[in-house]
Amino acid sequence: MTTLVLEEWIKELDSLLAAGDRSSAERFMLESLTQLEEQGREQSGMYLTVLNELASFYRGISRFEESEQIFRRLQLAMEEGGQTGSLPYATVHINLAGCYRLMGKVERAFEHYDLAKTALTEAGLDPAISDAGRDRLRYLMASTLNNTSLLYCDLGQFETALEYAEQAAGLIDDGVGDEHELATSLNNIASIHMKLERFDEADTANRRALEIFTGMPRRNVHHAAALSTFAALRFKEGDYEGAEAAYEQALSLTEYFFGRNVDYEAALRDLAHVRATRDGGQHRHP
Repeated sequence: MTTLVLEEWIKELDSLLAAGDRSSAERFMLESLTQLEEQGREQSGMYLTVLNELASFYRGISRFEESEQIFRRLQLAMEEGGQTGSLPYATVHINLAGCYRLMGKVERAFEHYDLAKTALTEAGLDPAISDAGRDRLRYLMASTLNNTSLLYCDLGQFETALEYAEQAAGLIDDGVGDEHELATSLNNIASIHMKLERFDEADTANRRALEIFTGMPRRNVHHAAALSTFAALRFKEGDYEGAEAAYEQALSLTEYFFGRNVDYEAALRDLAHVRATRDGGQHRHP
């Protein structure tokens, strides 16, 4: 039986996902898990990576219950391996919290973001942590702050959400993480400003996010969300053609990466409303 090598495995998975071949990607990950289990490698870094990729994949295509189950398996495997208080363990809690948020389980999401913060604090106390590890810790803290802001948005507490989002953007803008993370954070800020009806501030943050996404050499999974924000802003000012074009781009990108998931359906509804309004319907925010 062939021994799976992490670098080669990641390259193969990336190739399948880049081609939009989600069915083959899922089969590839499931078969890899089976092979690793048959080889007794359930505590290997390779096994944990495959679990994480599969759980994230299910979350991306809106199969939330399956995503939760796999993330739970990953959490248990790391606890059995004595990895609590590590950066990867904190990441599992961040990912689980994101899954619960998408499932509408807000309290459970808050619980796991708190667990992530605890794990990050423990990891930061380790005197042996490298400079790269400390940078990673700061990025994960920014991610936790950014995602907590989304939870407060869900609760309608927009000023609190903005505080968290701006803290996250500040950490990332200081050089923690790469450009796509800054763009994602800026779009989060833009979305919150929109909810607070601060449209000039929203437009400034959103255009900066789009400038970053557009300049990237490869398509990014979060670009679609920024395009949807741009579309909503154009709709607000009565630019229906601009809104329609941006929603169409967002739909294309979302389908490319995730298929017709919940984000795709939401953008499709907003696009239909833009077209109805343009053709004589009643104007309201999508």
